[in-house]
Amino acid sequence: MKYVHTNIISKDWKALAGFYIQVFNCKLLLPQRDLSGEWLSKATGVPNAHIKGAHLRLPGYGKNGPTLEIFEYDKMEAAAESMPNRKGFGHLAFEVDDVHEVVEKVLELGGKKYGRIATKSIPDLGTLTFVYVQDPEGNIIEIQNWGTTLPVKEVPKTSEEPVQLPMDKDAVLTVEGKEEDREVSPKTTLNEPLSDNLETPISKRALLDELQRDLDASKYDLEETKQEVKDSKEDAKYQERKVKSGLKYDPDSELVIPKSKKELLSELKDEMQLNPKKELVLPKTKLPLEEDTTNSKEVKKQVKKIELPPIPADLRVEYKKDRVVTVLDLEHLNLSMTSDQLAQNLWSFSNLNPSDNEEKTFLECLGETYRADLVPLKKQYKAEDNNEENEKAWALTPRLRDSLKHFLGQCEEHKNALEDLKLEQINSSPKAWVETYQNLLLLTLAVEEKGGTELRLGYL
Repeated sequence: MKYVHTNIISKDWKALAGFYIQVFNCKLLLPQRDLSGEWLSKATGVPNAHIKGAHLRLPGYGKNGPTLEIFEYDKMEAAAESMPNRKGFGHLAFEVDDVHEVVEKVLELGGKKYGRIATKSIPDLGTLTFVYVQDPEGNIIEIQNWGTTLPVKEVPKTSEEPVQLPMDKDAVLTVEGKEEDREVSPKTTLNEPLSDNLETPISKRALLDELQRDLDASKYDLEETKQEVKDSKEDAKYQERKVKSGLKYDPDSELVIPKSKKELLSELKDEMQLNPKKELVLPKTKLPLEEDTTNSKEVKKQVKKIELPPIPADLRVEYKKDRVVTVLDLEHLNLSMTSDQLAQNLWSFSNLNPSDNEEKTFLECLGETYRADLVPLKKQYKAEDNNEENEKAWALTPRLRDSLKHFLGQCEEHKNALEDLKLEQINSSPKAWVETYQNLLLLTLAVEEKGGTELRLGYL
């Protein structure tokens, strides 16, 4: 048994996915989902269910780790606002190197602060810095960082060897054992009654460890106090701005509230557009003690939506025999993949790029690695293309057959090259890659059996 994914239902899945990709370094897995049908309604309990979305690989766990599933339904139900103490699912949590830096990213891309950054020293664990924020759709996220682990408290060891106590009153008692030297200046002789208030001798090492723990605890308490002072200052500045924003201009007084730089630039642009020949005169304003923030607004970055071509729903295979074009019947072929899965895999391999190479597709990168002839594999026609473009999509059947056989042979011989392609970025594996082209070879052989001399693939 293993944990697979966490699902978020979004009103705009592409925008929300873009937020998690840009802020938390999640990776998009393809193909994207476009699901509907009786089977989906039966499993979800939602009548006429229609889902669109994709999975994002969460950071820190590699290609086999859990994912974040962001889906969007055609018909959505309203939900109560997320709260940390509301019953049910509470929040997602990400561990980061710099909590403050990630919070700034969240705010820039449309998220909100829910709480304030807090720091707490926890014995035997470390120093926890964390805060709750909200993504652009109000889902709560915990951003956390664990600092240096605090030392575990150790019980000082005592010597196991028997000790002969001296009889001389002024003698210095020295104990030799496995620990460091211990020195005790006795204030009484053996003939005097022992006091119950005598302290147990402690080693220098244990004393140093105790002092170090006290020093570490003081250090973490000081950091926590500094953070609280910083937060207090931020609150004071906020209150000051809030009070100033409530001030109104009194025309009977000599006080002139200066305009912001943004307003001045806007007025200058308007004047230049209305009358370019007019002499520009800057308004006279008094020097402000502090920049006016009454009309200033926070400038937030726009979340980059994920823009992907539509997923092919099915595969169409056509072949020419004596200049007659025929559609190949895929249902009666012995394929190990369904035609829609085969279409999605071929489309992903032929069109999408690895994250570290924006210029070449997965197929082109593999062709360079294996020095394979992949020209026939890249040919495809589209319904929206004109006839001239679609005519170029025809591939000679013998050439495609030989190319596929060579290609599959190289994949079998050099399996490491498939791993280097990072196929998990399109939610596939080297095994699925090879299986896809094995099925394409079966299609090519089936066309040859029917006497087809040319073949072309189309994604519907």
